[in-house]
Amino acid sequence: MGVRARCREGRVINLEGNPEHPGSNGSISARVAAQTQGLYNPDRLAKPLRRTDGGQLAEIEWPEAMETLRIWFRERLDAGRAGAIAWLTGEIADSDAAVIEAFAQALGTRPPVNLRLQPEGNLAAAARDLFGYSGVPEYRIDQATFLVSFGADFLETWGDPVAQIGAFTKMHAHREGVVGRAIYVGPRQSSTAASCDRWVKLAPGKEAAALRVLIEGIGAGEAAHALSTVPLAAAQQVLGDELSRTLLALGQEVAAAEAPLVIANGSGPDGAQARALALLATHLAGGTGRTIIFPQVPRPPRGARHGEVKSLLDDVQSGAVEMLLVHSANPAFLMPGGRAALEAAGTVVHFGTQHDETAHLADLVLPIHHFLETWGYHQCSASALGLIQPAMRPVPRQLPDDQPYPQHLAGSGTAKLDAGLMRFDSRPFPDTVFLLDAILDTGVFGPSAELPHGLKSAEDHFVARVMAFAAEHPEVMEGLAPAAFLREAKRRGVLIAPVPSQPVTLRSDASLPAQNPVESGSITALLFPHPFLVDGRDADKPWLQEIPETSTAAVWDTWAEIHPATAEGLGVGLGDSITLARDGAEITVPVLPLEQVMQGVIAVPIGNGHERMGRYAAGVGANPMPLAHVAQSGDNLVLHGFTVETRAQAGTGELVRTTFMQTQLGRPLAQATDLAHAGERTDYPGVHFDTGQPGSNLRSMYERHEATVHEQFMWGMTVDLDACVGCGACVAACYAENNVPFVGKELIRKGREMSWLRIEKYVEDTGEVRHLPNLCQHCHNAPCEPVCPVHAAYHTYEGLNGQVYNRCVGTRYCSNNCTYKVRRFNWFDYHHVPEPLNLLFNPDVTVRERGVMEKCTFCTQRIRKGREDARRAVLDQGDEAYQAARPEDGAITPACAQACPAKVFHFGNMADPTHEVNAIRQGPRSYHLLGDLGTRPSVTYLKKVVREGEIAVHTHAAPHDESVVEPATEGSTHAHE
Repeated sequence: MGVRARCREGRVINLEGNPEHPGSNGSISARVAAQTQGLYNPDRLAKPLRRTDGGQLAEIEWPEAMETLRIWFRERLDAGRAGAIAWLTGEIADSDAAVIEAFAQALGTRPPVNLRLQPEGNLAAAARDLFGYSGVPEYRIDQATFLVSFGADFLETWGDPVAQIGAFTKMHAHREGVVGRAIYVGPRQSSTAASCDRWVKLAPGKEAAALRVLIEGIGAGEAAHALSTVPLAAAQQVLGDELSRTLLALGQEVAAAEAPLVIANGSGPDGAQARALALLATHLAGGTGRTIIFPQVPRPPRGARHGEVKSLLDDVQSGAVEMLLVHSANPAFLMPGGRAALEAAGTVVHFGTQHDETAHLADLVLPIHHFLETWGYHQCSASALGLIQPAMRPVPRQLPDDQPYPQHLAGSGTAKLDAGLMRFDSRPFPDTVFLLDAILDTGVFGPSAELPHGLKSAEDHFVARVMAFAAEHPEVMEGLAPAAFLREAKRRGVLIAPVPSQPVTLRSDASLPAQNPVESGSITALLFPHPFLVDGRDADKPWLQEIPETSTAAVWDTWAEIHPATAEGLGVGLGDSITLARDGAEITVPVLPLEQVMQGVIAVPIGNGHERMGRYAAGVGANPMPLAHVAQSGDNLVLHGFTVETRAQAGTGELVRTTFMQTQLGRPLAQATDLAHAGERTDYPGVHFDTGQPGSNLRSMYERHEATVHEQFMWGMTVDLDACVGCGACVAACYAENNVPFVGKELIRKGREMSWLRIEKYVEDTGEVRHLPNLCQHCHNAPCEPVCPVHAAYHTYEGLNGQVYNRCVGTRYCSNNCTYKVRRFNWFDYHHVPEPLNLLFNPDVTVRERGVMEKCTFCTQRIRKGREDARRAVLDQGDEAYQAARPEDGAITPACAQACPAKVFHFGNMADPTHEVNAIRQGPRSYHLLGDLGTRPSVTYLKKVVREGEIAVHTHAAPHDESVVEPATEGSTHAHE
């Protein structure tokens, strides 16, 4: 993903999407927004550590650490036991992977093994066995007209969610003028399933059988020979008659689609076969070359088969591997049996930024730079090379006020801070390997014909790869000299050289992976990656713990989602806990009865349950990964479709959630219309339409702001519910931009969360899900303003609902009177965070103190900057032009709108007719949240478009006459009717 860092005073304060990057297109995810909390995490590894004779890890200096590493390497190399040295890597940049690969190959050590929760090896193997293609094919979701996902949460954790959310919006959002359909087949209604048009319930572990029946509906055709190993009758017997008929009909819909795409998760007992069948289904339906392409220069797959990882850990435990070097992986947490293997290991060296479970078991721990402090590159796709550059020098330690820094910290540069000034005494990972190469005198990265000076630093490696890319694709230089090209590449942050795709045909000897046995039992487990924590590596970032998980609104915990009928049969309910056990491993988690999971299924999120990893991760929730196992074929970790034993724990499972209700109770909050009426003005029955115009004559109990004339500025926003997938990027971006504090589990239990923006989930009687981003509506008749006794809440001349912090005395009357419940009160001084988390604070935004009310400001600091930039541009045109200057459309974007991958939010000046927000808010799908109360919000919502089925709507061409009354005279009030 492409990211830009916003820096102030030599420190990164915010991460934003790179608009020039083809994957992010200027957007980010919640996880990306929170990476600064990893950069400034107070529990980040600060010094090299070595295990003492007493078994404890003690701090040492870098020279001693490198000498220790040299001795350990030399002992094995001199004894001819290079094969006893192995590398295990995690989610690392391609630049680091290339360094390890070259070093391992030159020294004759074992090839490095890459551990990922959802590896790409299965997909690459399927492409090879079906089409003879070597590499990873690429999905084109934006080109699809009919998408079917078998358990792949492509809007949350599967693949590249940011790019895929943007692509999904292009094929599915009504505003794009398309009517693409999306169907989700799986056991749990995730946020991805909720954003699709239909949820087909399928028990865990039966994906391959379901895909076989789907292909029968498409037409087996040329694949009949390959499909002979997957008998149709057996698949239908597994599924049952009713589900088989549903999938046959679905297959016919896929076959009839103009551009079909079928994808599969690949984490079940039949994971490898499911991914191969999904690829085959897309090909048979005619999607090859359009919705899935095969680049001529493919990108190699990332992530080894989990069987390879298990084999490596088995060798570590048996002693066949004497020294294991781990880079940014946590097998002790993620791999079943990983802890036991590391405890029995001879020597373990850990490179990373976090003191996690694996680092705690290591014999030598070497802290490395955060990705925002170092150089590197990463192949985002076959045609795009992402460039990683230091956005700041290493995080400095706090010095006394009278002791200035000897050098300015601003800028990336190549100069290094003195170790005494570094808060975290880390090194770039490539630098560590290059130094090891030098002191071992192995000459792997020494001078060569291509690199006369060799590689000595991560920056050298970066420059070499950028220039090599330019040599491979001369067109990217655009006629620039090498030095100028390098500067331009750094500015863009990405190099793009289109790679044509190649046609593929089904091999005559095409084959499918063998099917693994599927367990049967009364209770089946489903382990799914937490949408923000994923595989647990981001559990130390408190924003991600505090943002409610979209499907459940749960925070700071692990839980078991169980269908109410199943929960009743197990004798558990809300407030209870349940113990899940398998093969000697067990966890106990709170019970959450929900109808979004199938009966007989217990769904548990992965990501929490750390014993180490710092104060924000340790002791939070439970880790379900010991319940998983590697598939019999060795292809993947089996995360669902296996049976577990259960024990009820009555009254011991309180789960903290920010909301306990997912129904609108008949209120027109998250509104929708069906496809047939999407172009017409519609109302909910019994609710009058509110045009939302400043001159609207709806009756109100509040005085109007008719005396406030918004001739030049009147800021407003539109929120498209049809595009919102509930990803939470807007919430995280708001935290980062506006210094919104995190408060922890106990205060959220008391209802004291501080988020300015929340995503509300509503489930209709039909099962349809609607996501509603809720923030301050900046009402023109704001109920909060007249009740404040000190005028802290007031109406600005630009149409904003302002809040003056140093006037506020904390009566909380404004919060009581707020129609939308979007104001937050500082019960404590939350800004007293441990150093260096204080470096996160945005200096453009006031850090609030105890006793002060706060809320969304439409990012008023950005409004102010945009207004000043517009005036600065006309300084030479006189005072009249200066006063009349207005920012152009799109010049001001609040943090939530900038971050959103689906472009749900649109912001602009409602007093400027050239701004697009005015046209959008007048569209047929527009409405105001509780607009009939007459608060006249500045936020306009666009109704969701339901594509399958009909909903009750009332259509009309103009507002109801009975909602119009005479304008209120100055000083008068009207009671709401």
